[in-house]
Amino acid sequence: MGRGSRGHAFRRCGRPLVIVDTSAWVEYLRATQSPTHHTLRSALVSDAPIATPAPVLMELLAGCITEEAALDIQQLLARYEILAVEGLAHFGHVLTGLEQGSALREEDVTW
Repeated sequence: MGRGSRGHAFRRCGRPLVIVDTSAWVEYLRATQSPTHHTLRSALVSDAPIATPAPVLMELLAGCITEEAALDIQQLLARYEILAVEGLAHFGHVLTGLEQGSALREEDVTW
């Protein structure tokens, strides 16, 4: 994402982008029946726009004990957008927004 797209970075097709972290994928993959598992399952079933940061994919793959499990995760996440990390400068924009307290909320981003 370039600087010009920052204002639209968290929306796809007019809907809020669901950014899924490692713990949420683990809850879903283990079918824990937790609120996180059900929330992610509902988002997947409703065809909500889903994205996962690249480091999350790496963490999930690192946790696989078989090549088959790794392939299954790759195939699952290939259906969704993988967000590339653009270096520390990328995180600086997020921290600035959090410090200001309102910039991200104005873009309908929830944590």
